[in-house]
Amino acid sequence: EEARKKLNLPENAVLKQDEDVLDTWFSSWLWPMTTMGWLADGETEVTEEMKKFLPTNLLVTGPDIIFFWVARMIMATLKFKQQIPFKDVYFTSTVRDGKGRKMSKSLGNSPDPLDIIAKYGADAVRFTMIYLSPLGQDVRMEVDEKTQDVPSMDLGRNFANKIWNAGRFLLMKQAEAGGDTDLEKLHSPLLEDQMTAADRWILSRFHSTIRDVDAALENYKVTDYSKMLYDFIWKDFCDWYVEIMKAQMSGSGDIAYRQQLAQFALSIYDGILKMLHPVMPFITEELWHAVENRAKNESISVAEAPEANEQFIDKKVEEDFATIQLIVEEIRRLRSGANIPPSEKLPVILHSENREVLAILQQQASTISSLGRTSELHVGGSTERPAQVLSSVVRGVEIFVSTAGKIDVDKERVRLLKEVSRLENLISSTEKKLSNEGFTSKAPAQVIEAEREKLESMKSSLVKTRENLENLK
Repeated sequence: EEARKKLNLPENAVLKQDEDVLDTWFSSWLWPMTTMGWLADGETEVTEEMKKFLPTNLLVTGPDIIFFWVARMIMATLKFKQQIPFKDVYFTSTVRDGKGRKMSKSLGNSPDPLDIIAKYGADAVRFTMIYLSPLGQDVRMEVDEKTQDVPSMDLGRNFANKIWNAGRFLLMKQAEAGGDTDLEKLHSPLLEDQMTAADRWILSRFHSTIRDVDAALENYKVTDYSKMLYDFIWKDFCDWYVEIMKAQMSGSGDIAYRQQLAQFALSIYDGILKMLHPVMPFITEELWHAVENRAKNESISVAEAPEANEQFIDKKVEEDFATIQLIVEEIRRLRSGANIPPSEKLPVILHSENREVLAILQQQASTISSLGRTSELHVGGSTERPAQVLSSVVRGVEIFVSTAGKIDVDKERVRLLKEVSRLENLISSTEKKLSNEGFTSKAPAQVIEAEREKLESMKSSLVKTRENLENLK
């Protein structure tokens, strides 16, 4: 009856099911075997292809056909070959539009991928899709149905531009230093006594990143892999190390050292390109040829991947430098919040009761001063606070940016009051968590300890923030 209505047929129409039909999913059950010649001649049970590829390591498919296809392939192959046809199954994301609808040509919400590639670049599209697509979960992507623009693709395009500009800058610095692109010289490391804390930090972060992305790829966490690379390349290498390296080069008159420093930075960059190649193949191939004099028939796709060297990984160096990063970022935030132009340098005071932290701050004073845009920097365990300052606390380090009458005191008071409120709320929620038996009885000991340390740090920051608020009066 339903079929007659659907086909708009009269009630007395006689319908008969075709007897010569093979269900498409039924034939797909046999895919692990029939694609490799199983019984193709009616007799051969095992072919050379089956010896090599059955079972295989990985099947990649969408989560919507787990029971239509994946489970049935396993059942059929177990039935006929007594084997499970694949070790792992990777479920891709389902891409939906901003309204949650599955992308479809009939709905007009599925832009032509060739048009997207033409607008944003193949590497940008590839990187963005992997970055935004968590394993087996839906991903929403806004699409302008009129222009067919996909605004989220700007993420990959901006990243590609950042990588390109970084490479061009490093080659320019190498040329300024009088260097060349000789393969042997490029990989000659800086001597241990030549390396600054920043050099050791970026080397450690580089090898830590190699180790972490290798682990992510081993476990098919390709989204994590892309995010690790994005954070390391954009933040650590481009925004931090390249800027520090620029200051190191301009501050040295030693031509040989400047050449080695440029080559050291390029060797890190060369490794970055190799790590990034699987997700951005075109730009990395182009830049890989640009950073060295390579033959046209050479390709980064068959070059040896970088390997993590544990002897270069120093967690203490990374943790110390993370503190420096947070302090510089806080100085920048304070300046930005008070609308201080980047061109205007201001005096900065850093105060800490911790001698070890003080030593780190003093060692990295030039980096903090350069990236924090300070006219002078004073680091000490006890110091006199200026009359008008922007103040904050980072990991127990008090930061005072002297404004000499350039800020609105009332606005700064409002900001500090908001910070007090934020810290009070965080402290309250953390205390509730630690008093919850359900959490403390089930959570690992190190997690509980980390929460307690975080609570103490927040309480310390709250005390100092309240003191800063009081001093503002």
